Amino acid sequence: MKTLYLEASSGISGDMTVGALLDLGANRQVLEEGLKSLPLTGYRLEFSRVRKAGLDAFSFDVLLDHPEPPHDAVHAEMSAEHPHDHEHPHDHGHPHEHEHPHDHQHPHDHEHSHAHAHHHHHDARNLQQVLEIIDGGALTPSANALAKKMFRIVAEAESKAHGLPLDQVHFHEVGAVDSIVDLVGAAICLDDLHPDRVICSPLTEGCGTVRCAHGELPVPVPAVLNIATDHQVPLHRVDYPGELVTPTGIAIAAAVADSFGVPAQMRILASGMGAGKKDRPGAANVLRAYMLEEEETLPTDTVTLLETNIDDQTPEALGRLQQLLFEEGALDVWYTPIYMKKNRPAQQLSVLCKPEQEHSILRLLFEQSSTIGIRRQVMDRVVMSRKMETVETSFGPIPVKVCSFEDIVKPDVEFSAVSEAAAKNHVSVEQVLSETLTNFWRQKNAGI
Repeated sequence: MKTLYLEASSGISGDMTVGALLDLGANRQVLEEGLKSLPLTGYRLEFSRVRKAGLDAFSFDVLLDHPEPPHDAVHAEMSAEHPHDHEHPHDHGHPHEHEHPHDHQHPHDHEHSHAHAHHHHHDARNLQQVLEIIDGGALTPSANALAKKMFRIVAEAESKAHGLPLDQVHFHEVGAVDSIVDLVGAAICLDDLHPDRVICSPLTEGCGTVRCAHGELPVPVPAVLNIATDHQVPLHRVDYPGELVTPTGIAIAAAVADSFGVPAQMRILASGMGAGKKDRPGAANVLRAYMLEEEETLPTDTVTLLETNIDDQTPEALGRLQQLLFEEGALDVWYTPIYMKKNRPAQQLSVLCKPEQEHSILRLLFEQSSTIGIRRQVMDRVVMSRKMETVETSFGPIPVKVCSFEDIVKPDVEFSAVSEAAAKNHVSVEQVLSETLTNFWRQKNAGI
């Protein structure tokens, strides 16, 4: 099985990803022809090799044709329809002259402009306009679908950050020319490499704050934080003052990664490095991409099973105990009717938990139940991979946990969201659930 592994130990951005994939072996001509087919102008591409902390890496840049407008003019043009507290207009370097000083190096890949919009107001686009640009290009169906998926992830994160419906949000960061080129370019390169699956390491993110027009924002910035939350992307924080993960970078990871972690075993077929624009003291600002050959193995993890027999507590007390165990973090809790000594009816309590939760759950059992002894087993279990996705419905966005094993896919719709949407729209739970599943499979079959 051919596996793509993205090692984001120094962060991730759109242009770093494209550079790493090109260095890994993605066809540059296919990339250029695909981007050229888009109804998009005002930029040119630059490909080069640079040294980062002594390492040779591939640099991919999008250079814009028009100069940056003055800061005040941009702010004057922005309307209430664009209520951004920060702007992430691009992921990489631009040869612009800046009229005002900055507290951080702003024209580079991880250094998003939080102080002002980088592009003319007419470059601000909504999601539908971006999707139309993608449809206007001569992309393969899978590259087209992947690019749209990435943009939807960013759009949903921005919508959540600003508290506006998806169709009412206009934002420079998705509408900006260079962000379109980065995300579509990444989709084209991934489609060209066509790995069987993708693994991504936890994303290394900095700390502190970044300056924006209205003050300072904490790192991770809201869009990155929302994507990490909604798609369960793990972040590894380091003591670096600034952001290392961009919205476009984490959107790529969220869209393509089948799992997050480090491969237990690697037979490396090829590798590539994409250069960022930062110069981190003691660290190379690069994204590494590997193509691995992996043997088919079952996805497993380790769990602890705790069991005890109880014959002297009321059903009410046992019900409360189950609730407390779930609140403590148990993976599952169940009771099995049994008969004990002297034919006493009793309950066997079984608790499944992660090994790191074992001590706190044992303490809770001894404290809240009548048991004086608990049996334990440490065991491996085979698990389906899980990933959170959002399905758009006429009742609003509904989160779905997508479980997969090889070619088997099981959508698990979040019932609390279904129930809330049903109440809000005065319809039955079954209606919301039915439309959610229908739209999920429609998106899945379209490769979105």
